Amino acid sequence: ITMRNYSIQDFEKNLKQLNIEKYNISMRGKGERRRRYYDVAASFDTETTSLKDKAHTYAMMLSIDNKAEVLLRTWDDTVEAFNVCKKYFNKAILPIYIHNMAFDFAALNGWLEWQEVFSIAVHTPIKALSTIGIEFRDSLVLFAKKLETIGQEIGINKMVGDLDYKLVRHSQTPLTDKEIEYCFRDVEVLVEAIRPRLKEFDMAHIPMTSTGYVRHHVRDYLKAKRVTMDFIHSLTIEDDEYEVLHEAFSGGMTHTNAYYSDEVVEDVYSYDIITSYIASAVGELFPMSKGKKIYVKDMEDFVYYLENYLSVFPITFYNISLKDCMGDTPISISKCCNIENVELDNGRVYKADRITTTITSVDFYTINEFYEFDSFDVKTMWIYEAGRLPKRLIECMLELYAKKTELKGIKGKENEYNRSKELLNAIYGMMVTDIKQETIIFNNGEWEEKEAADNSVSKYNNSPNRFLFYAWGVFISAWSRRHLMQIIGRTGNSHVYCDTDSEKFIGKDNMHIFEEYNKENVAMMDEAMDYFNLDRELTRPKNINGKRKQLGNFEFEHCYKLFKALGAKRYLVQTEDNEIILTVAGTQKIASLEYMLKTCNINYTKEKGHIYSTDCLDGLFEMFDNDLYIPEQYTGKSARMYSNGLITFNVVDYMGNEIKVEERGCCVLKPVGYSLGMEQEYIKFALGVKEYRTRNYF
Repeated sequence: ITMRNYSIQDFEKNLKQLNIEKYNISMRGKGERRRRYYDVAASFDTETTSLKDKAHTYAMMLSIDNKAEVLLRTWDDTVEAFNVCKKYFNKAILPIYIHNMAFDFAALNGWLEWQEVFSIAVHTPIKALSTIGIEFRDSLVLFAKKLETIGQEIGINKMVGDLDYKLVRHSQTPLTDKEIEYCFRDVEVLVEAIRPRLKEFDMAHIPMTSTGYVRHHVRDYLKAKRVTMDFIHSLTIEDDEYEVLHEAFSGGMTHTNAYYSDEVVEDVYSYDIITSYIASAVGELFPMSKGKKIYVKDMEDFVYYLENYLSVFPITFYNISLKDCMGDTPISISKCCNIENVELDNGRVYKADRITTTITSVDFYTINEFYEFDSFDVKTMWIYEAGRLPKRLIECMLELYAKKTELKGIKGKENEYNRSKELLNAIYGMMVTDIKQETIIFNNGEWEEKEAADNSVSKYNNSPNRFLFYAWGVFISAWSRRHLMQIIGRTGNSHVYCDTDSEKFIGKDNMHIFEEYNKENVAMMDEAMDYFNLDRELTRPKNINGKRKQLGNFEFEHCYKLFKALGAKRYLVQTEDNEIILTVAGTQKIASLEYMLKTCNINYTKEKGHIYSTDCLDGLFEMFDNDLYIPEQYTGKSARMYSNGLITFNVVDYMGNEIKVEERGCCVLKPVGYSLGMEQEYIKFALGVKEYRTRNYF
């Protein structure tokens, strides 16, 4: 039974009624590093009013296992509530989760003293142990989802009650019943989300991040075969080798064909690759030996190593330019140096007199297909024997893929489905985690960045807990780009837009390209299963409707009636079902789209977060152009300003009541607008491409 309290005294009476002895105490570490934790789900949250250059926290909510809860209005009372908690939870550390801890820690840190703070970036702590014995943890990095999404997945509606953030409040502003309900629901949802995690891990060992769950899951899977772990530990990296691998690593390909940029295109077909990164991991070959540095003597030498090994290497191209038949540009300028007379296609190399970049052997084949060049230089290469990933790792991936496919949409299996999906998506990210990471120090309220230790690579090599190989992640990314670029190469100038694992193109007659590719993919997957002596059907489990979902296949998503892109992650579409979808990276899609629709006087309906309209959309697509500006109240974007130290100021609430408040640090959220303005250099380039191709092909 949940007991909601509104004073320290009532909260303490409530705690006294709890059978605290029933909560298990778990331990981790040895000697002086040994720590004891209560296995209890607890959460904390605040509500804040942001003013011009400062912020005031006017409500603080704390829940212990959703059995003892309290809503307080001042930091003094909140600190006292923490002390009351430790009065009863006095035999071990009490862990308390905060969703998006970076925001609340800015205000909280001045009210407590800290024994240890672990951060992933400046102003971004994910764990902070106070001297009173309470450890605050960030649930945002644990779940990697908004609290609203978490509530939906566990069947608890977060959006109950109401709280208008545009209204200024202070600690004496009365809260309505609906506002109080909204405040309490945040901590209650979080506690209910943490409880299932305590069935898998105790509080001493529960991972700090969503990736941590993957580490446990995959490591346990691989540890079952000692020979597999021994082999992985034999795959070590040299310091200079890591630098080349790190430079060669690149993420997905997201880009607009310049010819169609800022154009309304009709009948655009969209296909998605089914679980692209995992498909690459299962079907392709990877570095399966310790790297060896070789010096390239001549072209014959280079071709030999290219054809017989997987490799990474710096390469310099001379007089390079995109082939006329290709619709997109694979080389990112951010990965280049020694640049001479380059012409850019929105951050990608269209042509240059000279560029130097670091690539994998897989990337070289793509560049050779898309570009023409006079010559190139390669002086050194790191080469690896090519082979398949460990069978045990493949089995782990296929098991998670099957669960994700088979459980999707099945009532009562939501948690299991979400867990398998999270684990599967995080495997690739875990492989490419930077070995050399800066250390973030928090000392006396100040943040400091320290460079990665000189022995970072050595520590990586010698870690007994290591169960992956960084080079595998580099090549998973390279193979996935290769698959996408193969499709873009085949669609040629019909290619309109791509985004990591999806391709959008013009012309129904191009759909056969995907049928042909899928046949090739099925053959590749079957060959991999035969190699591992596994059932071929493992790569194509059935969904709830009995349809097979072949890993790595391109799957038809939409035919867009209208499509317009202004660059990467910026496009507007109308689907065949008259749904309107706006994608602008970093903005709140629905709010921004509704602003545009209202400005254009277009009628629309809104159903479960989707927007539909049968009106003429000419005005909407005209509005979506280089001059579009979305006001701050519609973007959902905000800038953060942090301040430390004691500040006192007056706050006048929306009722006209004024009081003096004290804060010991704060994070101010300032809404910001968004302009879609493209760089003039890109506009000029796109116009040139349109003119050239129109003159030569139409």
